[in-house]
Amino acid sequence: MRIDNANGTQFRMNLPLTDVEQGSKERVALLHQQEGTETILLAEDDDTVRFLIAQFLSDLGYQVITAEDGVDAVVQFLAHRDSIRFMLLDVDMPLKNGKDAFDEISRVRPGVKVLFMSDLTPDTLGDMSREAGRDIIMKPFSLQDLKGKVLEMLSSA
Repeated sequence: MRIDNANGTQFRMNLPLTDVEQGSKERVALLHQQEGTETILLAEDDDTVRFLIAQFLSDLGYQVITAEDGVDAVVQFLAHRDSIRFMLLDVDMPLKNGKDAFDEISRVRPGVKVLFMSDLTPDTLGDMSREAGRDIIMKPFSLQDLKGKVLEMLSSA
């Protein structure tokens, strides 16, 4: 800290941006990564939420294909299967839920990356929240948390 009484008081403090645990340094580095270029399939039945997430991901540089329910998600995936690198699926949607849409899509392309979104409690999600390889981001979430999770998943093998 530096104090200069002749011209008023000036404070200069250098504080860390975050208290980073040793194991989370990679995650912080991912948060500072620049724009993405991948194509993401976003399935969300709430029009406003779908629009906001799509706009946010587009602003980050991603190509976003949207779907309004699980059936539409499967249709959009089949139409763009060669370009979609990642899916962001709401769990609770009409016509076909996110898990069922993912299961159908996985039969076409096994190993496709997915992040489920949900406002359901872990008890309501049941086995889905306990299955290996199921990544779930709980609503409401911040856009920074979403960005970090998307970057983390896209950079994983």
